[in-house]
Amino acid sequence: MTDGRQWVTAVIPTGADPRGLGRCIRSLLAGSLVPRILAVADGTDETALAEELKNITVPVTVYRTGRRTGRCHALNCGLHLVQTPAALVISPAAAAGSRMTERLLGAMKDSGSCFAAQARIESREEPGRIESTGTLADAGGSVFRRDRGAYRRTHGEGTVFAPDSRAALFNVRAMEDIGLFDERMCSIAADADLGWRAQRMGGECLYVPDAAARISDSLPEERSQTLSEEELLLGDSLYMMHKNMPALQYRMNGPARAGRIRSLRRQYAAAGREDILEQALQRGRELSLLRVTEEAEREAGASVTRRPLTREAGLETDGMAEGMAAAQDKAAVPVYPLYVGVSIPTVAAEMPALLSLQAQLLRNGRQRRDRDGAPAGPEGKRIKEWKH
Repeated sequence: MTDGRQWVTAVIPTGADPRGLGRCIRSLLAGSLVPRILAVADGTDETALAEELKNITVPVTVYRTGRRTGRCHALNCGLHLVQTPAALVISPAAAAGSRMTERLLGAMKDSGSCFAAQARIESREEPGRIESTGTLADAGGSVFRRDRGAYRRTHGEGTVFAPDSRAALFNVRAMEDIGLFDERMCSIAADADLGWRAQRMGGECLYVPDAAARISDSLPEERSQTLSEEELLLGDSLYMMHKNMPALQYRMNGPARAGRIRSLRRQYAAAGREDILEQALQRGRELSLLRVTEEAEREAGASVTRRPLTREAGLETDGMAEGMAAAQDKAAVPVYPLYVGVSIPTVAAEMPALLSLQAQLLRNGRQRRDRDGAPAGPEGKRIKEWKH
């Protein structure tokens, strides 16, 4: 066991229910490289938090946001406090493997352009079933976890489109240049957006299959919004593409976006939920408009208008301010975001990176279709290897 506190700080964001936090910390302390521990209590119940930490015998720094602000804001608060070269972001529902931190840090040190190193995340309840080996996005805006549901390793060590922030190591210095998690997003699109921005700036996310973590299915990630994960993801992904794609690339991928939305319209119409889909689409348009307005203010030399977090996230439009706005006491001082994404100017030297990104988007779309169409084994296990 090596003291790694000069190298790595573990950032663990907890919601209202911190179940699993104690087990997560103990797994990190039992590893071959022991990091500093920083828990970000995002509106966490104090009694439950004390219960989780009562048997932890090493110092644990706890930062309290004071109320529920959302996972991206909690992560950014933690990353702002990190003083080590690397930050291990891990879900409280996850338990780190004995050599996970050491192997992620070793892979990062060996790479000159690595902004993140991704662990292999498996199910705690069903050992052998992969939950994630990173995050992918396709040309239509779908965002999904790579290899989720697979029962065999289909990817060796290499790069992946974006990290899965439930168990990934981040280069703090690189994050200063790339930016943090975009707090307008309330879904896994925030991971894809971060990876997208990093690639446009020359960074890469490494997948380290020998660095393992197990995550509990019975302890789902909490959300403070009333919209479903799918609906939040739809709005976030529309905003992500509008922000990160140059105009020509955005138009070129228009048919893929339109096809995805047509498919969703059929699904929601069959379920009698067309109004919910329209709310999600409207939120995506509102987020894109906020970005355009902000950039126009910046180009005009005016001060950029920063709005409270719920408005920046598009959750106070057309009567949608229920979940997060209710979780934050409206009588209290509003919470403002630490980071919201801006568009990266397109330059000629960036063309190879843009072409690589477009190729990845198309390849990821094929992988998603292969995954969705894979036959299942006698116990519901997928038996077809995904294409690379």
